Amino acid sequence: MNAKQILDLFTEKDGFRWALAMPHRANGYLYASNGCAAVRIADDQSVECCEKSDSKSFIDLPVSVESLLSRTPEGKDYLPVSLPDPELKSCKECDGRGHLDKCPDCDGDGWFWHGRHDYECKECEGHGRVSSTSGSKCEDCDGAGKIEADIKYRGAVFSASQIRAIAALPGAELANPAFNGAVRFRFTGGEGLIVPLNNSWV
Repeated sequence: MNAKQILDLFTEKDGFRWALAMPHRANGYLYASNGCAAVRIADDQSVECCEKSDSKSFIDLPVSVESLLSRTPEGKDYLPVSLPDPELKSCKECDGRGHLDKCPDCDGDGWFWHGRHDYECKECEGHGRVSSTSGSKCEDCDGAGKIEADIKYRGAVFSASQIRAIAALPGAELANPAFNGAVRFRFTGGEGLIVPLNNSWV
């Protein structure tokens, strides 16, 4: 697995935070994060990185990751990441139908005007889309109507996609989670952090 393949596992894919859509370079390292997990590997000049911007929305990822690493205790009891078979559940975004259509009540706006006020559409709960069997393919489940359930692992609950991304890394090992904050992981050629889901300790 090369540097770009490793970093691509942890870049943001939905486009909401453009500064996380590409890796960052600083101090001899490359950094990537999707907001749930972050990695740091040795610099590779062949990897294209995000350029710093003066925009207030720009996230200085190297500073953020280094700060989080310094506040997170060194990992203890690292174990290789071995995961259970996927457990599937109905996709909430499309109600298990696999497709979405424009909401007929609000014409896809997610809200509507009544008198002098705007109101969130109750039919689509402000999303502008409703589940269907024929509309555009649901991006959350890729049209399957099912998504993988969260994974309970070593006393904490993690997003299935995030923990599987870590498991895909060469030589991946996860530290024993503490009862708050991020959890360290390491792999051949780098290290990272993953944040368990909110209120997920079991």
